[in-house]
Amino acid sequence: MSETHRSRRQLLVGIAGMAGTLALAACGANVATSSAQTSASVTAALSSSATASSAVSSSAAQAASSTAAAKTAAATSSAAPEPTKIPVKAGQSAIEYWYWGSTDYDAREKRIADGFMQANPSVVVNLSNPSGSLYEKLLAAFAGDSAPDSFAMDLPWVIQFGDAGLALDLAPRIHQDKDAWLDQYLNDPLSKPMYDIIYQYKGGQILALTGEASPNIMFYNGDLFRQKGLKTPYELYQADQWTWENFLDASRKINAVKPDGSYTTAAAAMGQARLWIDAAGGAEFDDVRHPTKCLYDQAADVTALNFLRDAINKDKIIPGNF
Repeated sequence: MSETHRSRRQLLVGIAGMAGTLALAACGANVATSSAQTSASVTAALSSSATASSAVSSSAAQAASSTAAAKTAAATSSAAPEPTKIPVKAGQSAIEYWYWGSTDYDAREKRIADGFMQANPSVVVNLSNPSGSLYEKLLAAFAGDSAPDSFAMDLPWVIQFGDAGLALDLAPRIHQDKDAWLDQYLNDPLSKPMYDIIYQYKGGQILALTGEASPNIMFYNGDLFRQKGLKTPYELYQADQWTWENFLDASRKINAVKPDGSYTTAAAAMGQARLWIDAAGGAEFDDVRHPTKCLYDQAADVTALNFLRDAINKDKIIPGNF
């Protein structure tokens, strides 16, 4: 949607998050050789927030401070969980990959690892899903010289870990692999923006790659619009008229709130506030890679946040509190 009359068609589908998995296929057996020789280096894949929402500072100083603080924890906590190890046969190398998630993630990661090991029988992949905060476990593991060879990580960690020298540059391994799919990756509408903004580091290094995407998609019930004699959002979009004013007009007509405040029909959901900020021409932070200032006090951000506040509290077309 667009703020006032300014059209932002690309926001019909806005990226809200990226989730990461192990980026082994691009590196082949070189992952095991490299990571076995460099205990403090990692091949990282990641999960993230798409519009450059680095709410966590990614400065090297913060990473160094956090790592130093983790040294005490490393001495008293289980910095490196002990999963069931796959026996390593003669001629094989083993690598360790940490991730987080529910049992559904366990099954998925096992399928990926099994597929990789089938294609690369000289490599054994040991998986670990540590309990608690993976971020804290990783800091403690690095401080205790027991870090995994590869791990999943949230977007705000990427530059932070890079600045602290904890993430291995994937570029040489990707470029030397005749089966590398970087060109295909860079043509993907979800992964390319993340690569351009976050993954590329210090002039060509690649710190991480996206394993999957969780886009924030705007969808609608066309019947509700037609029952009120309204054009659907897509019809308005085709006419370049899907604006915030038309969103409000349709929402007010579709919305139905009972006297007790509960909803018969809630016209809309807020989704990610950052998408509204982006639609208004604003941004959350001054620098995606190394944020030093939140921009919520800027005019465009204030416009978007006020719009959401009124939609929730005044017009009540969006359930919730703001």
